[in-house]
Amino acid sequence: FEVLLNSYATATTTYYPTDVCSDTITDLFRLEIMAAHNALRGQLARGEIEQDDGSKLKGSKTLFKLNYDCTLEGLAMAAVPTNCARQPAMDLNPLGRSQNLAAVTANNDPSTGQPLQTAINSATTLWAERLHVELLKNPIYTNERMAPFANMIYNNSLSMGCMGYYCSAQTKTAIVCVYSDM
Repeated sequence: FEVLLNSYATATTTYYPTDVCSDTITDLFRLEIMAAHNALRGQLARGEIEQDDGSKLKGSKTLFKLNYDCTLEGLAMAAVPTNCARQPAMDLNPLGRSQNLAAVTANNDPSTGQPLQTAINSATTLWAERLHVELLKNPIYTNERMAPFANMIYNNSLSMGCMGYYCSAQTKTAIVCVYSDM
């Protein structure tokens, strides 16, 4: 697993999900999770992400905002564990897709409002914190534990799709995001 962290920037256009996506989750979920990803990508592009040693990751001019893709949402739907386990229900690597999974505490069904925002923030923060796993000064990283962070900021990923599933018995929500490779 290799990620090149040299070429990043922001774009000014963003595709917003339309009614062609499934009705399993809301457009609010789609927009919020896409916004969380794009906020991280924007911070990286501007050179604002700090490493453990206090230095900042190099900024970029070619890291674009992610668009939302309903087809990738369909893959995320197949991969989300309906028991909120920490393993995806389906491994999408054979399909050439990277994915992130988080099972986060959710005392209430996070379909809307504050519980939704809390679940999304918990998942994206968990993934972004993987930046601090043995990060070196080399722009190519091979540590697989960094994969969740790398998936969020990979410059060849231009779109994403996500799915959330609330498990009331476990008071958890599983969130899976799937990323394009171009």
